[in-house]
Amino acid sequence: MPRSRPSVRVASALGVVLGATLITACGETTISIAAGGVGGGAGAGGAGTGGAGAGGAGTGGAGTGGASTGGAGTGGAGMGPSLGMVWSNVGPVDGMACVSLDEPMEPDRPAWSDNYLCTPEDIGLEWSTSGPIPDRFCTHLWEASDLAHGWSDNYLCAPDDLGLAWTSNDAIKGLPCLQISEWSDPNTWDDNYLCWNTTARRNLDLAWSTTGPIANQTCVAFDEASEPADHGWGDARLCSSEDLGLHFTTLFPATGEHCAFLYEPGDPHGWNDNSLCSPLNLGLDFSWTGPIEGMTCLALAMPSDPDGWDDNYLCWR
Repeated sequence: MPRSRPSVRVASALGVVLGATLITACGETTISIAAGGVGGGAGAGGAGTGGAGAGGAGTGGAGTGGASTGGAGTGGAGMGPSLGMVWSNVGPVDGMACVSLDEPMEPDRPAWSDNYLCTPEDIGLEWSTSGPIPDRFCTHLWEASDLAHGWSDNYLCAPDDLGLAWTSNDAIKGLPCLQISEWSDPNTWDDNYLCWNTTARRNLDLAWSTTGPIANQTCVAFDEASEPADHGWGDARLCSSEDLGLHFTTLFPATGEHCAFLYEPGDPHGWNDNSLCSPLNLGLDFSWTGPIEGMTCLALAMPSDPDGWDDNYLCWR
């Protein structure tokens, strides 16, 4: 079948379609939905107004979850708020508050210029392609395979902490998630998910060392094998007073984990696909341009590395 730009059929009435999958066929596309039904049970991605959700039981009984193929969420009624989010790659959804997730550096302009994240009511979502927005709670949306087209400094922000988490390698197990896809972009936009959880930890006892492990703490090595030995990364450790399951990966993150993308554009020695991951939702984010406003940040300085490691921070809320 020819791959022309698809049209779309959209079922309205939230109580009917939330948690369902709209079928993709030749000449058509889907709108992905992550929320429960209104006045009924939960759909894929969490509980609805009438189901049991995070923040308390509703009036209509507990929902049953159930992930939908090619669309919305996986798992987790009761793990996070049902935000009623919808992803559309064919323009804004009628009757919803939508924000464009356009990336102007993408070469296929029509593909990303009509991608929208929508919610049933306006919750103040804002999109930035040049770093976090001041005085907002921001989530880093990155794609390691698409850095050349601007996906290193894009952020989804809101005036309130929605507990959002991003993964570029499959949904996070146990959390309600919404797939963010662009079928015409070849740079692995078929496994990215926006997830949410209001129970992320906030008080982390983390410490940074460039001289090896810290005594009586659990430490993870930040050893990037492409770095020259005299740059000091063989002794770099992130340590904590408790075992948080943190691990450093120089490849793509493990499926379904919570990861912060450790990117330094000024360093040519492998810092374009490294991540710090944990099975726990620690609310971590990373900045290579100074601390992130509104978050607690730890400087990850490497004085012996001349390639931009004097303003890099690991942050959390």
